[in-house]
Amino acid sequence: MVVLAHVIRGMAAPASPAYKNPFLFVVSDGTLAVYIFFVVSGFALSCVYFESANSKILTSMALRRYPRLTIPIFFASLLYFVALKLGLIFSHPAAVLVHSEYWLGTFFNFATSFGDFLRFALFDVYFAYDMTHTYNPVLWTMSIEMWGSILVFAVLSLFGQLNRFPIYLIAVIVLVLLKSPLLAFVFGIILADIYGRPAFVKFTRTPFASMSSIFLIAASIAFSIKGETLYGDPRPLALAAVAIVLAVAQCAPIRGFFENSVSLFFGRISFPLYLTHLLVIVTFSSFLLLDLVGHGRSTQAAMTYVVFVTIPLCILLAWIFVPIEKASVDFGHRFATLFESRNDVKRAINSNASKGSEASQSRLDT
Repeated sequence: MVVLAHVIRGMAAPASPAYKNPFLFVVSDGTLAVYIFFVVSGFALSCVYFESANSKILTSMALRRYPRLTIPIFFASLLYFVALKLGLIFSHPAAVLVHSEYWLGTFFNFATSFGDFLRFALFDVYFAYDMTHTYNPVLWTMSIEMWGSILVFAVLSLFGQLNRFPIYLIAVIVLVLLKSPLLAFVFGIILADIYGRPAFVKFTRTPFASMSSIFLIAASIAFSIKGETLYGDPRPLALAAVAIVLAVAQCAPIRGFFENSVSLFFGRISFPLYLTHLLVIVTFSSFLLLDLVGHGRSTQAAMTYVVFVTIPLCILLAWIFVPIEKASVDFGHRFATLFESRNDVKRAINSNASKGSEASQSRLDT
């Protein structure tokens, strides 16, 4: 959905009226897709805890989070940096051609250096993100993802063994009042909490579950078509996103669709696809558009070629990038294990030292 948002809404629709129709705008609703991602993040992180009922898993996940996100972000952003230095970014003239100066034309309007890139990839992307000074314009979501992850770990570590639902209610009220996108993460925690409960499992086997899933998805589609004036407010977006995730979670046929081999493949490449697809758009796709128009194609015809070439190329690049993401997962596991092992050794040494001190004191007393 995010890829389609950037290809169709960001390039094709401004250039050609043929791409301005409700169906295409639903499947290319990248903003709603991002909030679905936030809900799923809260859900997935929480499910691991609820399935294990072990608070140590929260420490392990917290230790893994920074390398898990940062290694793919670093290498993806490095590709953008190299493309900039080699003069392979053609988005500015392409933006003028397709009347997308408001979006495509806003990228990379700043002086670059390797030190500046390092600061962005290792720190600014989470803690000082600037939309006008970014080496990967899709990464505005990562500061929300990082703080959302911290919120999940904090809520579960502090209240995971208590009566959690009053805490959820308080968190929802506070985040609603603050108009915070972190509301989506709390919705994800709540959904994960009820997901494995016998009452919910029993409900998913009733006809009402399927009927309500259809209603929830239809309502979210209607919101996507008619509710864009509300997109500046994260609260309705979080509600629409959790409605879609709940609809999938409670309906076996829909859930089965998202468990097929095609869906699992896109699941595996989803983060690499998110990180790298815009690189294809600002380099190859923009160049192809300029070249086709320069050789006499109409902008509309050229844009159709670009759409049909860009999407598979984005998928191919994401698939190539998958090993880097896998390496980040493996490194995160090793880092967390190493840190926990050192802490175990320190605790053992402190424990033995304490026992030795007690034995010495006992002998002295004797």
